[in-house]
Amino acid sequence: MEFSFAGIYYPIIALLCAMIFMGWLAAAFPEHPILFVAKRWLRLCFFTAAIGVFLEALLPGHPLWSRLAIAALAYVFVESLLYWLQIWIMSCSQYDIFAPYKEVETAWSAQKKHILIKNAILGRGFVKSGSFKSEPIEGIEIMSTYFDSPDRLVRLGVAFIPYAGISLMASNVISITKDGKSILTEASSSPSGLPYPENCLVRRHPLVGSPLKLIDMHLKRVKDMQLQPISYSTSEMLKLQLAEFKKSAVEGGFVYPDPIGDDGETLTPEGKYRVWVDTIFVNYLPFLIK
Repeated sequence: MEFSFAGIYYPIIALLCAMIFMGWLAAAFPEHPILFVAKRWLRLCFFTAAIGVFLEALLPGHPLWSRLAIAALAYVFVESLLYWLQIWIMSCSQYDIFAPYKEVETAWSAQKKHILIKNAILGRGFVKSGSFKSEPIEGIEIMSTYFDSPDRLVRLGVAFIPYAGISLMASNVISITKDGKSILTEASSSPSGLPYPENCLVRRHPLVGSPLKLIDMHLKRVKDMQLQPISYSTSEMLKLQLAEFKKSAVEGGFVYPDPIGDDGETLTPEGKYRVWVDTIFVNYLPFLIK
């Protein structure tokens, strides 16, 4: 009996402590998305072990491995079901997927570590080209700041997204080829799932938390491409991007042209499914996202 306690309950307690500690680390250092992924996997392991032990009372005589397998499947099923419920609520709420951007004087975080990042961006020759605010739903504001390289071949966007009492940083870098294609490199731990416009060549890096690292990755990507300077302003670019994204989503059958029903639903069943799958991949398997 003592061996059983030490062999089962001690690891569960250790997993609980590790999960709590990893949650603290993720909240303290949100610029490292891998910490959130590690926290979710530890949570999965903890509940799998705890439920597996609890199932001993319901499934006596079954080996531990079978109870752990049942527990893991049950946990994954419930969590994925919660994801689907959240997406359905978002689709039926007043959440504006394509919320317009409003130009503001400043949209940068006042935290010291974020100010250091901004200074590093400016130190690489980038010039601020605009600050914007979008409000997809009342009470949630996404603040975005854009910077242009000295030759205007590269435009960097950095957004601060409120999440569970902290501010997550998401970045994107865009360049335009001479034949009019948009080369977009993104770093965001937020799920998407909706299609990009056909003329937009995208690479997603959900585990990259630094805008400076994303710039280097983008420059390496476009090194041998023929680029043209970005001629339109940041405000014009954002309006054009929103229109193109909405058009692609509507034509693909993922978003209704206009909200339907009494609840004003915006996502079609196929759209909800794509966002649901992307949510699972971003939260647990971000290294598989291209």
